[in-house]
Order: sequence, then structure tokens, then C-alpha cells
Amino acid sequence: MWKQKTITKLQQAPHSELLRSLYPFRHCDDRALGLLAQQSELLQAPSDCVIFERTKEAGDLYFVVDGIVKLVDATGQSRLIAGGSILSHLPLNPAAHCSDQAIVTDTATMIRLDREEAERIAGRVLTSTAGKESPAPHEKLGEEIYLAVYQALQAGSLELPSMPSTGVRIARHLEDPSADSDSIARIVQMDPALTARLIQVANSPAFKGRSRIESCRDAITRLGQSTTRDLVISFVLKGIFRSREPDLQQRMEAVWRHSTKVAAISFALARRIPDLDAGQAMLAGLMHDIGVIPVLIGAERHPALAQDRVMLDQLVKMLRADCGAMMLQKWGFGEEFIDVARHSDDWQYDSGGEPGYSDVVIIAQMHSHIGTPRMAEIPRIDTVPAFRKMMLGEVGPSLSLQVIEEAREEIGAMQQLLQ
Repeated sequence: MWKQKTITKLQQAPHSELLRSLYPFRHCDDRALGLLAQQSELLQAPSDCVIFERTKEAGDLYFVVDGIVKLVDATGQSRLIAGGSILSHLPLNPAAHCSDQAIVTDTATMIRLDREEAERIAGRVLTSTAGKESPAPHEKLGEEIYLAVYQALQAGSLELPSMPSTGVRIARHLEDPSADSDSIARIVQMDPALTARLIQVANSPAFKGRSRIESCRDAITRLGQSTTRDLVISFVLKGIFRSREPDLQQRMEAVWRHSTKVAAISFALARRIPDLDAGQAMLAGLMHDIGVIPVLIGAERHPALAQDRVMLDQLVKMLRADCGAMMLQKWGFGEEFIDVARHSDDWQYDSGGEPGYSDVVIIAQMHSHIGTPRMAEIPRIDTVPAFRKMMLGEVGPSLSLQVIEEAREEIGAMQQLLQ
């Protein structure tokens, strides 16, 4: 329990949009968010205030809105959770029997929710199943994996794939101010397949010039260093969409195909929007679902779960955004890319200011689902903040479709190159 002499209950309640940004509640509808807002409290505590101590206060959930909180485990190891960070979107005490002590190190604003009430409203398991009616075996397994990934995300111990070494090496060299087309070509040419693909892209409808490119150096000159870097990372990314289980491998391949489609549409849209780099938009689109990978890799250890499409879909939906954000943070990508991973399925997300890559990927996602079963879940495109921010919104939905139709060849060629 918060020390009564230090707690301050703020007059305003947490806004439903603030609750929507929190990991367990991001897929709640407006009604559920409204109920959660009514049940939650916004609290403030000064430095050195103890929020909870081992195994106590398991009935409440705490989220850091502002300030810094230190979590100390039973072994004395500590980690800091800062408001606004990726980990602040997770509860400080995700498990029912928390073994941590939470101490405010810098005046913190917190959200507090009754755990059982939050579970009831959100329809999501936030605690262990101890003492509850036993769920079906596949449901129990799903809960266990969900909680395991959840806690590993919070602790920073989740096993995340590493960026392929070829991509890392070339990306680092491209960041060297002294790098030129000759020096970059020497590194790229160490991978003949990668060289062939860059030349192929340079001669594609998206970049084709007056003459045909035959050398790696000329391809890099035509593409430019920034686009070359984005393409190299894109080409090597496919190698991490791998699973030992045939059923999961099929899902990996499906995610990759969808990602290449979103990437190609993002590329075409960004070329028509001032101040956005088409190569960066393509890469953002390609990585928007990158968080699916650690979830599917985790499912490899559980064959029954791998074959339960409904349960696995639920886990992917709940975990992909924050897993993706953590992966991109680990790989050293900036906040804009992390934003894409976190919000690409959030149709009502508004990044604020000028159009950004998250806006482009959201619109690309919507177009990618046209003619698919998911189309029924998608709102009218002109009701989406990302659409209204882009110049496409000046005319309406028909212009957006017209842009995609005019770029059909370009999109198809780019998708084929990425696959």
C-alpha cells in the first residue's frame, strides 16, 4: 500500500485515451475504456515512496505515467521504469504474486487499478490462475505464455532475434561520413546474392533511369546511400522469419508476404508526400509486424498451441506491438520506427504534427486489407487521423484509391523484389 502520509490523489481521473496506450487495454473498445477510467485513480508520490512490497498489494495494478520508479527483485537486482518509456506501458506488477518492491526515485504520477475489476472489464487475464476455476488446457497454456512474455518484456529478459550480421555490418559502414559508393560496393559485393538484388532494384520501375545498371557501384550511386541501407536491411530481414515447426513457418511466411505488401504500398505513398523518405517508409512497412516473430518462436516449445490458431492469434494480437517496439529498440532504430511497430494496427492513432511513417504505414495497412476478411474490421478511411493528416485527405478516399491504382505497377514490382 502507498504510505498514506505521502500519497496524493489527483483530482482528475485518467483519460480513456491514456488507458488505451497501456499494454493490457489497447484493444478495448470505447465503452470498456470509459469503465476503466471510472474505476482507476491517478496518484502522485514523491521520491522514496514505497508503492508496494513483495507479494503484497497483488490486488492492484500500477502504471507509471510520469517520473521514475525503481523495481527491486528478491535478489536485490534493480531496474528503472520511466514514464513515457516502452516499459511504462506495462504494469509494474504483472503477475498475481509479485516478488518485487517498487520505490519512487523521482516524483511519480501513477495510475492504480483494481486488478480483478480491470480483468472483468478488459476481458483479459492479468494474473495467474491460482485459486480460479481451471481453464481448458490450451487456454491455460496461452495464459502461461502470455504472462511469461509479459514479465520478460518488463524485466528486459525476453529473447529477441538479433539483426542479421550482414545488415549490421553494411548499415554501420553506411553511417560512416567518409563512406562512398566504391567502399560500400566492396562490402556489399562480399554477398553475391545481395549484390544481384541491389542491381535488380536499381533497374526496376521504381528507380529505372535512362541506362541499364550492370555494377554494384552504379546501383548504389543511383539508389543513394540511404535507400541502399534501407534495402540491404530489408533484404536480410527475411532470414529471421523462420521457424522449425511447419505450421509456424507457414504463419511466418504469411506475415512476411503481408509485410512486403505493406512495405510496397508505404513506399509508393511516401513518394507522394513531401519530406518523407520512400526508402524509410518501405523499411517501416516491412518491420511493422516484426513483433510477431518472438511470439511465434515462443510457441515453438508448445506444439498444442502452435496448432490452435484461435489462441495463437489472440497471443499475437496481445503481444506483437510491444514485442516489436522492444525489438526495434534493441536494434537501435529511432522512435519513429518504434512508433510504427506500436501503432500500425491502431486505426485511430494520431501521431500529431506533420505526416510521419506511422501515418503512412497505417494507411498502407488499410489498403493492404482491401478484398480480405479483415476488411470488415477497418473503419472508413476518411475517419482515420492518419488519412486526414496526409495530403491525400484533401480530396477524399477516392484520391487515396487513385494513388494506389496509379502506382499499381510500382507497388507490384517493389513487393516482388522484397519477396
